[in-house]
Amino acid sequence: MTNFLKGSLAAAMFASTMAAAPAFANDSDAVAMALVEYGDLDLSTERGQDRLHNRLRSAAQYACGMDIRSARSLLPSRQARECYTEKMRGFERQVTALIGTETRRG
Repeated sequence: MTNFLKGSLAAAMFASTMAAAPAFANDSDAVAMALVEYGDLDLSTERGQDRLHNRLRSAAQYACGMDIRSARSLLPSRQARECYTEKMRGFERQVTALIGTETRRG
């Protein structure tokens, strides 16, 4: 995997997780950031891809506030769930494109 592609994907994932955080944070000045590192993963293997997906899920959960509960519900807020779904869709597109590019370069 080229350093350019790794850097581009990392920057896109980082920016994507940051974009949703201010809208759902309790403090309007707070920003949740999640940096997803994957330079240690071999994305040409299923194991590497699974590990990346696990890291992305954790980052999206954190950035979207999926762990924050109100006194009235044990579930994450609707906004947090929507944020999480949107971030995971974006991550999936980015990872699919990256893996496809690497496969063609093979």
